[in-house]
Amino acid sequence: MLNEIEIFEKQVKEQVERNEKLIADYAEWMKQNKLSEKTINKHLNNVSLFANDFLLYSEITPIEKGHIQIDYYFDYWFKRKVMSSVTDLKENITSIKKFYTYLNSVNKISKIDLDEMNFYIKKAKGDWIKNANNYFDDLMEDY
Repeated sequence: MLNEIEIFEKQVKEQVERNEKLIADYAEWMKQNKLSEKTINKHLNNVSLFANDFLLYSEITPIEKGHIQIDYYFDYWFKRKVMSSVTDLKENITSIKKFYTYLNSVNKISKIDLDEMNFYIKKAKGDWIKNANNYFDDLMEDY
């Protein structure tokens, strides 16, 4: 009989396998759209971090529902866990937008969800960048 931790770990493993299938399909889609290998790898790394680390960090969130947590990801989790520059933040925003555009094109998320996410990103991106700069400034003051 599995305990709660083992059950959670099994569910995470299953979700990672599902995510990796979607991410592999996304890689193929990018190749067909003639993106460079460097760009493809950057997007895949960024999307994998979002899908397999953030969305599975404290609970299991399917990729198709991940866009709902985009603000928390970019305004809090990402900058504290992995961001090394504002450029890094901007590149990750682009990667997530492109990935969800792909998910919409293969009917994994609705056009309404995609449009809402893109509208929210457009509205919040400036604040995320400002907050990231403030975060880095505060870190520098501590040294």
